[in-house]
Amino acid sequence: MKRQGVLNAFQLKLIALVTMTIDHTAGALGYDELGKFYRPMRNLGRMAFPIYCFLLVEGYLHTRNVNRYLWRLMIAFALSR
Repeated sequence: MKRQGVLNAFQLKLIALVTMTIDHTAGALGYDELGKFYRPMRNLGRMAFPIYCFLLVEGYLHTRNVNRYLWRLMIAFALSR
């Protein structure tokens, strides 16, 4: 029997992407521009990291070939630099 979750991986990625964008926007604009919205935006944006870590571990646990998964992660890292 397959477990039914509340959110699937794609939805989690979208949430992480949006929260990371909010965090980076607040970081780029700074406190002077955002005033009282700076700290809530930064706090909300910090949700992205644990979500991405969860998805990384889930990908590792469900992959058939760990070496190929690690290789794909290294390529993504190199392209993002």
